[in-house]
Amino acid sequence: MRAWKEPAAGLLKGPYLYIVFVFVFILAINGVITVAVTARQKEEIRLLEEKVASLSRRAALKTNIPEDIGTFEKRLPDSKGLTKVIGDVFSAAKKNGLAVPAGDYSPETSSEAGFSRYTVSFPVEGRYPEIKKFIYDLETLKHPVVIEEIAFSRSKKSEGTIELRLRLSVYFI
Repeated sequence: MRAWKEPAAGLLKGPYLYIVFVFVFILAINGVITVAVTARQKEEIRLLEEKVASLSRRAALKTNIPEDIGTFEKRLPDSKGLTKVIGDVFSAAKKNGLAVPAGDYSPETSSEAGFSRYTVSFPVEGRYPEIKKFIYDLETLKHPVVIEEIAFSRSKKSEGTIELRLRLSVYFI
């Protein structure tokens, strides 16, 4: 009887082994090149998408500038309404349980811009959640109030409280 030979065993001898080795090598090189090119293309696509988004934002800003300025000017109080805006700032502090012991006031007029600025600086003291709500209330007031400067420090009076020093500007006509 003859011994049984596996057909695949004959393929891995001589020139066939060389052909299989070259074929596997070519597949490996192809895989490496594909991964490298794909990764580079993904990075290029990401950069192009960022550029498109940036250009879109710039275009949107350029087209909305006159409307935004008009909206801003419409929201400016007159000199009589200025006291109401300042009162709203202090009411927001009181609503959030924050006391405002004193403040420094400084009016400033700019004839070139057509409006004036009133700057108010004051300290408040309270817990972080109340201070956070207070700042949110300032940002959502009906009239524009600009937070020019903000400084936090730990309160020396009681543990768990924060002392906040604010400088706000209110613009008016």
